[in-house]
Amino acid sequence: MPAPPWYWTHDAGPEHVARPGPAPWRVARVAAYGPADRRRFATLVHGDPGPAHTVHPDLTAVDLTARADAVAVSVSGGRFTVVAEPGRAVPSRALAGASAAQIRERLAAGERLLDVDAYATADGTRYAAVFAADGPGTHFFGDLTLRELRRGLRRAGVRPVRLRAYAWGALFAAAGGDLPAGRWYTGLSADQVGRRLDRRGAWPVDLDAETTPAGIRYTLVMQS
Repeated sequence: MPAPPWYWTHDAGPEHVARPGPAPWRVARVAAYGPADRRRFATLVHGDPGPAHTVHPDLTAVDLTARADAVAVSVSGGRFTVVAEPGRAVPSRALAGASAAQIRERLAAGERLLDVDAYATADGTRYAAVFAADGPGTHFFGDLTLRELRRGLRRAGVRPVRLRAYAWGALFAAAGGDLPAGRWYTGLSADQVGRRLDRRGAWPVDLDAETTPAGIRYTLVMQS
């Protein structure tokens, strides 16, 4: 069976964050990047029969943690971008400024990590994360080099289902879980993202963008 349709956009301003047309199009994730006064957005849109999603591109930490319908989160310039699922049957819970230990506490309590993003603070790396008490369990990996991440995923016997680069592309965080055969990439240019997806005819599961010394670079998780 062929994969459902999808498309992605990048280098959009906050006023142009993708707003898909009628069902079945829905936003799967919005990745924010760049400084506060010049934030840009990359958007992954799926064409499948899932529930409708809405996008909220300029939230504070208080706004984020007050939501019970978030399914994806991104951080840039001190602001949070959320993809929400209004009327979600199982409410979600969002955290801002979380430590790695706090994320692992939620997982140990039986919650699933829906999405995660990392950002720098005066106290070190902190995470924005979304959890829900539904679905299969997930693993969390944070503040790792690429080599350390590969080793951790292999030891846990999981693939990344959410993948984030930060610290100028030098460190990574991921939510790992069961994912059918596929591939994941880091450090891609926009052209390379398009070529990877077109050449393999794959289904994009997750997308993120990060400012690096080499320019904007993307992480991509695909399911074959």
